[in-house]
Amino acid sequence: MRSLISVFKAQDLVLKGIATGVRIKFEPGVDIDIHAPEAGSNRAMAQIRIHRPDPEKKQIESGRICEQLKKKTTGVASVYPFKATKDIPRSFVYEAIVDLSKSPDYHETVFFADAESVEYPDTPDEPLAQEPDHEILKNTQSPAETAVRLLETVDAGMFRQALDQLNLPRTSNLRLALSRLQRSAIDAEELSAAARAEAARVASPADQMDLKKIQGMQTPVFLEPLIQLLEMEYTQGGSGSW
Repeated sequence: MRSLISVFKAQDLVLKGIATGVRIKFEPGVDIDIHAPEAGSNRAMAQIRIHRPDPEKKQIESGRICEQLKKKTTGVASVYPFKATKDIPRSFVYEAIVDLSKSPDYHETVFFADAESVEYPDTPDEPLAQEPDHEILKNTQSPAETAVRLLETVDAGMFRQALDQLNLPRTSNLRLALSRLQRSAIDAEELSAAARAEAARVASPADQMDLKKIQGMQTPVFLEPLIQLLEMEYTQGGSGSW
């Protein structure tokens, strides 16, 4: 997903985090939701809503959007034709497979625990260092700054839905810590201070096990910097390592 999102950002499209991926303000009146692939898959799902009652016009509109999406993702993804999946009041839902198997994301191995253990694809015509990093811009922003930026567009319901997908009990210390961090994401300084306090609260072996579990899951992009903050503050606080 990161190369795909970087491509959209390079084209100055407005992005908004959603619980399962990202929403793109594609053009006036047209939003495209890109739902991230499931674990082990390289196929994302694009979803649009068309507000045209005429069947022929709906088909033409979905085809037009598909062609525009293909153009904007050339070299990063293969976009399949949109197909109607739901008929809801005043709109029709169309979905299309977005195949990311040709994306650089699926040809690199990065072990963040060991900065030297990195394998990248051969890209002789464009140095990798010039390629936009992960959608949370880890190379240019601290985790706290990234979290504040991403969480600006995430409401409480969306955040709660993302936590539900982690399968953490409502009383889990880790879930409560992430919820409190989300409420503290007013500015980077306040969020960093809150992360230091929360890291001390999730120091038990059970909490560490929970964190390791969600680190191995595919989480919404806006959760990643919060998880990274907890890990960083716990380690820097001398309590140990995740």
